Amino acid sequence: MSIKHIFTTVVGITVVTVALAGCSSQSGESAPSKAAAKPSQSQAADQQTPTPTPTSTAAASGVVKVTSDKITDDQMGHTVQADEVVRNFPWTSAQSGLADRDDNEQVLVHVAVTAGDKYYSTMDCLAIRVQAHGSTESYTSQGTTSVVEDAMKAAGYPALTKVEQGQSGEGWCAYSVTDPSDVLDLQYQRNAAASNDGTQITAKDFYAEMTPVAS
Repeated sequence: MSIKHIFTTVVGITVVTVALAGCSSQSGESAPSKAAAKPSQSQAADQQTPTPTPTSTAAASGVVKVTSDKITDDQMGHTVQADEVVRNFPWTSAQSGLADRDDNEQVLVHVAVTAGDKYYSTMDCLAIRVQAHGSTESYTSQGTTSVVEDAMKAAGYPALTKVEQGQSGEGWCAYSVTDPSDVLDLQYQRNAAASNDGTQITAKDFYAEMTPVAS
């Protein structure tokens, strides 16, 4: 029988859930008088041509396939790998402060993750971030929150849900990226921790480039 070690997180992650989206009327018309001029062929064509439905920014940005190495946490056993991104995902009204910044772009990344089974620990979007290639941002990028999750789901990008110990899952995560580049970096953060048998888990950041696949 294998015994799972339980560890105490020294630098914990606090999961914060913050709230992150013609009809035409017809009126009765009197019969035209005999003196009324017939519409020209061009006018008739204009009247018969339907107005195109506007395309949303999210749909316009589309999914971009990327190649990216799988990140493997050598101590915890977690893995994460990205395979798709969505650039310029629209800001929600709750993100007005971020939307007002010209150097910010909201990026969605689709990841497949596995939570290691050696220690009790889970994996979710808060363990990951996306940043411009080679960037050394000193703060955690704006992560996936409940209102953004609603917008993502409505656009067809369901969010990654928490993956329990020894389990695997996949889904989308949202991040605010400062001064974004064509090639983005996926970062996984491991926090320092200690198990009850005295094993020390050291803090470490892992990176993988997400290179767009040429169409």
